Amino acid sequence: MMKDILINIVGDLYILWAEPFKMGDRIEVNGNIGDVIDAGWLQFKMIEVSNRISQEQRLFSYL
Repeated sequence: MMKDILINIVGDLYILWAEPFKMGDRIEVNGNIGDVIDAGWLQFKMIEVSNRISQEQRLFSYL
């Protein structure tokens, strides 16, 4: 359990300091492709963009 917490903290620090992506970048996470709309201390949010026939979009928040 402590290992998971430590890995999450290191991952958060990497996202904030190394900035592998910024707001507006298009990324893919777990097969979901979307544009990053917010990157914060404990999470980032992206809005899905895809080749769907319907015009719906989903908002993902990753911790």
